Amino acid sequence: MSIFINPLDQQKIIIGANTSLPSFAVQGDQGSYYSTNGGIAWSGTDVLTSIADTLSDPAVAVDRNGNTFHNFLRKDGLRNKLIVRKSTNGGATWPIEVEIQNVGYRPDKNH
Repeated sequence: MSIFINPLDQQKIIIGANTSLPSFAVQGDQGSYYSTNGGIAWSGTDVLTSIADTLSDPAVAVDRNGNTFHNFLRKDGLRNKLIVRKSTNGGATWPIEVEIQNVGYRPDKNH
């Protein structure tokens, strides 16, 4: 689990978490949750991506422009991919996804 409190507005909190445990039979996934009122109420999703894959090691952050980032590892066969999703609305939606290139065959602990 990764928790980030926006230093520019401490009422805004973002959490990234593993929402299921990966196994050989079941794919693991990531959840992303956000609060705009200091944690009194929460919104989000238990399924960050629609791709059926194994995800792990969430790390979340917010930049000085208010963009929210959710970073995780995606299993692709024997290889791990380092993925970053970007939200421009505080974590309500995550339309932008990029794979970080040249991180090696099996990157681990992306944070």
